[in-house]
Formats: sequence, structure tokens, C-alpha cells
Amino acid sequence: MECMEYDELLGTLIWKWRPYSHFEERKNGKALFVSINNKCAGKPALNNVKQNGYRIGSFDGVYMTAHRTIWKFVTGEEPEYIDHINGVRTDNRFHNLRSVPATLNARNMSASSRPDGMRGVYAHSQSGGWLGQINNNDGKVLSFYAKDRDMVVKWRKIMENKLGYITRGAK
Repeated sequence: MECMEYDELLGTLIWKWRPYSHFEERKNGKALFVSINNKCAGKPALNNVKQNGYRIGSFDGVYMTAHRTIWKFVTGEEPEYIDHINGVRTDNRFHNLRSVPATLNARNMSASSRPDGMRGVYAHSQSGGWLGQINNNDGKVLSFYAKDRDMVVKWRKIMENKLGYITRGAK
């Protein structure tokens, strides 16, 4: 990228020294060229943390998020959604980012607030058994019933893995 470089180790964008051609057609172009480069070159770019936890900034009046900019910078592709694999929205190291469709992005789950920490596993009051449920890729709910809770928990974990769910610890 002409104006930024990406530090893969830290997952940060750094402003480069911008060429005079970026400023020459503007009013006070020479003064802007000097002041912006003196103020920004070599410093973190798109580094303000928004209330939702993402790093943001602007370039020539255009709002940008760091994670989407980094994805496009590294791959050359415009992502649909960017998922931070470890759930930390400020961690923009490339190996922590993945481009996913909306359905997969929505599957990221924080740890359950239930005492046992297990989502999608319910006591079946009428039979005394256990019911496991999970949404599949077609928008349908898959269910599994067994008398043994551990068997239902195992099924649920297998299905989460198979369907691309990511369970994260409490923040």
C-alpha cells in the first residue's frame, strides 16, 4: 500500500511518508505535505479503538477499519466479514483473521452464562433424558436426544466443530 505498511508480527498498520503528489492539488498543499508527514509518518495508522472494540481511522476523509484494510492489503481481496479467531477485536495479526460469510460470523459464541457452560443442551423434562440442538448451514435446527447427558454434550461439540462454530472463553 502506498501510504501504509503492515507489521505482521504486531498486527498493526504504520503510516508511511506520503508523496507530495497526494497534496499538490489541494489548497496549502505544500504545508499539508510537511505537517501531515511530520505528524504521522512512522506512527500507527487506523489505531483508534472504537466503542465496539475495533481499530478504526480515516484516510483522506474515508472511514476505514484496520482489520478489513489489513485483509485487503495481504490478500488483495475485499472480505465479506472478518472474524477475529481469538475473539480479540484489536488483535489484527493476519493469522488471527479469517474472511467468512455472515452465517459463520454469527456463529461465534461467548462462553455460556449457564452454570455448566454448555449451550444447546437441555434437560428433557418429560422423559428425563437430554436434548441437544444446533443450527445448521441451511437455517434448520438439528436435534439429538439421549438418556445420557455426556453423549448429548459430545454430539453438540462434534456438530459445533463440523459446522464451524467457535466457542470463546468469557471476556
